[in-house]
Amino acid sequence: MKCTLDIECEVVEFLPCEPGKPPVRLAPDWLVAQCIRRGNRLFAPPGTLYDDPECYRLVLNGVATAADDECRAKDTRNPEQMAAAQKALKRLQLGIHPDDFKAFEAGEMVGYDAKGNSIPGPNAKPKTEDEE
Repeated sequence: MKCTLDIECEVVEFLPCEPGKPPVRLAPDWLVAQCIRRGNRLFAPPGTLYDDPECYRLVLNGVATAADDECRAKDTRNPEQMAAAQKALKRLQLGIHPDDFKAFEAGEMVGYDAKGNSIPGPNAKPKTEDEE
């Protein structure tokens, strides 16, 4: 069963192990070959072909797109459910707080800055002098 990633995903290459024991490798060579290494971490970029019997779970979560008929057959969602999963994933990636879902969906904010203040979006209302 195959899918392609729609977003960048971190790949756990090795399981942590006890001192003196060899590490247990989780990521197969074919996956590592498609990944980008940043420091000690491994990332699979968007478009990475993922071949695994459980990859349909990534599709159902909105992280990937089915790449073969077997995977497409496991995706029983309707278009509305697909859109909802992708919307929820986007909010999760950006760390949008549930209190701000409405503003995010309306385009009034696009995320948060380093201090946790909302970043105005294309539909943000201009601030009045009292708010500044």
